[in-house]
Amino acid sequence: MKKMMMAVLALGMATAASAQEKAVELEPRVGINLIAPYESGENCMFGYNIGTMVSIPLTEHFYLQPGISFLSCHQQSSNNVSLLHIPVYASYRLPVKEVTWRFNLGPYAQLGNDYDFGISAEIGLEYNRWFGGIHAYQTVIPDEMSGIFGLSFGYKFQIR
Repeated sequence: MKKMMMAVLALGMATAASAQEKAVELEPRVGINLIAPYESGENCMFGYNIGTMVSIPLTEHFYLQPGISFLSCHQQSSNNVSLLHIPVYASYRLPVKEVTWRFNLGPYAQLGNDYDFGISAEIGLEYNRWFGGIHAYQTVIPDEMSGIFGLSFGYKFQIR
């Protein structure tokens, strides 16, 4: 049993050491989004998003990726909607030839006229330092919006 515990401890330390060799990255992003209304008879709202994500390596393929985005949506029949969106992703990265696939999943918090929280998901491709992906945010509090769907593009910078 002691040998098994030592092996698990050694494996954990090796994984942590390899993750620390990778740099923390900052990824500014811009994109477009669509807010789906909670009521089925209302129109969807289109807008833009601008923000940044931080990629913190945990292992070779797993990252913690918190971020913050400003979302603004416009609808003809009502006022503009401005939101501060804060996702925290568990990110898995799968290198395939010259690109890296990213699969992100995690909770989000949202601030605006009121608050919201829910589950967020993102899938995207990374080429060199460029990123492009689609994301979806699904609320768990029924209100005027049931979900947000979007497309974002970004560029990564190493900060450590």
